[in-house]
Amino acid sequence: TGAGYVTIKLGLNAANMSNGDTIGRLIFTSLNGGDFAYIQASVDGTPSASAFPTSLRFHTNDGTQAGATERARFDSDGRLLVGAYSGTYSTERLVVKGSSSTSTGVFIHNSNGATNSSADLWFGNWSGSTTATAQARIQALNTNVNTAATDLVFSTYNGSAIYPRMRIDSGGNLLLGTDTPATDADVTIRATAPQLSLYATPGNITRITMGDTDDHDIGIVGYDNNANSMFFNVNNDTRLTITSTGNAEFG
Repeated sequence: TGAGYVTIKLGLNAANMSNGDTIGRLIFTSLNGGDFAYIQASVDGTPSASAFPTSLRFHTNDGTQAGATERARFDSDGRLLVGAYSGTYSTERLVVKGSSSTSTGVFIHNSNGATNSSADLWFGNWSGSTTATAQARIQALNTNVNTAATDLVFSTYNGSAIYPRMRIDSGGNLLLGTDTPATDADVTIRATAPQLSLYATPGNITRITMGDTDDHDIGIVGYDNNANSMFFNVNNDTRLTITSTGNAEFG
């Protein structure tokens, strides 16, 4: 009438086992043999009569080899490791590792595809409540059901709710405080009293450079924090300087 169990037991005392030893396997195979897949429990640390550090390892066969290869592992600290079995990890809960000349990563797919549907990453750092509250969010937001045009939206929590703060839209525009770009603008900032601040280390120059791919700084608006003066460069020459006393010097 009680719960049923299946036990796989190794014929050794825990104190006689070493890190990496195989404790047992659940093997999936066929009548003529060959490992299609198996789940393996291994010692993951230094065991004793009262401590049993264990990892659970998942192996599959890609069809090109006789044996199965490890694909994922839950280690003794509860981390999920995918392709990352030899490194040292501390606070990470999920580690994904690959080796590719193109790319490797994690793919999040929302198969709905409707306008305003999204594939999301949520972040939280919350204690003292049984209800988890997201404190940050990154969305891949589908803005057109027909073309799958996608915006990347970054949201943060202000203490009571989570709000979008920054967006890179499908046209490559950077938007702060809005989801609509200004006409012909690559960067749009919208706020009650918007401010863009550029800070240099003491005594250095703060500047905005303008130009093209042939000459990236042919036009400059700058502030010399050493002389406390503002200057305007046109065609690579300073055409106007406003000194710290407010005098305008041309040429």
